[in-house]
Amino acid sequence: MPSFHFGVIVDRKTWERLYHRLKQTKHSVTPEITFLSGKKGEHASFFIEDPNGHSVEFKCFRNQKEMFD
Repeated sequence: MPSFHFGVIVDRKTWERLYHRLKQTKHSVTPEITFLSGKKGEHASFFIEDPNGHSVEFKCFRNQKEMFD
């Protein structure tokens, strides 16, 4: 899992659409990862590498109100 990366936070519906669409391409997409499972701030993420080699994280929170807590 990358330590330095750019991140994008989206709602769950958008996240699922992006994840499934990108998995169907030739790009390397990490498996879904759940962080803080069952705790405040729980979120799902996946990572993909952009054409310049930078890691990009797509993240969605179980509860959007906990995004910056």
